[in-house]
Amino acid sequence: MPRFDRHNEIELNFFPGSSVTYLMSGRVIRVPSRRLVAFWGLIPHQIIQFDGNDEYYVCTIPLSLFLDWHLPEHVQQALLGGRMLAADSNTYSAFDEMLLRQWQIDLRTIPADQTGKLTPDFISITQTVLLEMRARVTRMSRHFLLIRHEEDGKNCHSGRRKNVYSNEVDIVSELAIFIAQNYMNPIKAVDIGRQVGVHPDYANVLFRKAFGCTLHSYLVQERFSHVERLLITTDRPITDIAFSCGFNTISSFNATFLQIHGCTPREYRAQMAT
Repeated sequence: MPRFDRHNEIELNFFPGSSVTYLMSGRVIRVPSRRLVAFWGLIPHQIIQFDGNDEYYVCTIPLSLFLDWHLPEHVQQALLGGRMLAADSNTYSAFDEMLLRQWQIDLRTIPADQTGKLTPDFISITQTVLLEMRARVTRMSRHFLLIRHEEDGKNCHSGRRKNVYSNEVDIVSELAIFIAQNYMNPIKAVDIGRQVGVHPDYANVLFRKAFGCTLHSYLVQERFSHVERLLITTDRPITDIAFSCGFNTISSFNATFLQIHGCTPREYRAQMAT
């Protein structure tokens, strides 16, 4: 990874053939091979060493979906506090690799009819993958290790956005969690800042440092990530999806969707089904 990545999702990684070294929030973390690991993508992270030539697996789970899983509180606190969780042993490594490969196969070979319309099989397969992800993360939350920082890596910040200090990360985390839990409501930047107890202008400054975008842009991204998921995994009417994800008018929703994807929601759904 040439630069730090940052996104508001829970990330799952699995490296079948080699260990990998991450730089996370200025500290070096070595991820053992053949261990399923999880961390919050909000924490700036970058792969700085990977010796293997084999493919590895990356899954991302929207934060709002993750919060709806209601995992044990100490697990949520660890992840949202910037800790990396790993399966406590290699006992289930073969199972994890098989499961990840199967998810990849399922999501690449989802059947659709000749018109590209979603079929019952399409919806069933994607929902099954989500259920299996939830089950695996739930089991992992019962037996896990907190991966320790190996060494201080504060001098390794090349490619990183402007530094976001520890106290600011806490505020950004609160803002991101509030958005994840309320994106479907008619909220604005001023509502988000007020809820967390900071001025909207300051909240925007922090979000620009963390994500390179404003609170409003981030809120729109959060809404569209759920729109895309529902377009792919359900056959719900597009109008219903738009309103349920916090959009007030269909015209503005369609216009913004076209601007982002270069196609209509209906065309996007058909493309994903082929």
